[in-house]
Amino acid sequence: MFSPNHYLVRIGDSKNFWNSSPIGIWGMKILNRGVKPGDILWFIRDGGKAVAVAKFKTIRGRTYTDEELGWSGAGGWTKEILYQDLYDIRSLDLQTKIKGQQVMRRYNPERCKVDLIQEYTNIVRYSQVVKYSVLGYCT
Repeated sequence: MFSPNHYLVRIGDSKNFWNSSPIGIWGMKILNRGVKPGDILWFIRDGGKAVAVAKFKTIRGRTYTDEELGWSGAGGWTKEILYQDLYDIRSLDLQTKIKGQQVMRRYNPERCKVDLIQEYTNIVRYSQVVKYSVLGYCT
């Protein structure tokens, strides 16, 4: 049986993340080489708050422009991270308290203030995947 690894992904102020979430894409310059399809991605805002969680699908080179994805800023993202089964968890107030500038890191329960594995089990059990009736950008 596949046991997914959990990864924390920094997403800045999260505006760009939510703008491209209707099509399940996030941008990065590099990806942790250990990430496999089905692994769990926790999207973390500046300050350490987990705002979304999803399953990793794959990574590819850029196919959309920043404008098409609704991204702004000087990101220089060269890769598109595709994910599925997105859960919007902004209302849960999960404060990971992670420190450091690393954009993506494997979950370490000794360094994170939240038991993300248990939280994921509960989120999947008691929440619904975000559904978009029409592809478009969030405001």
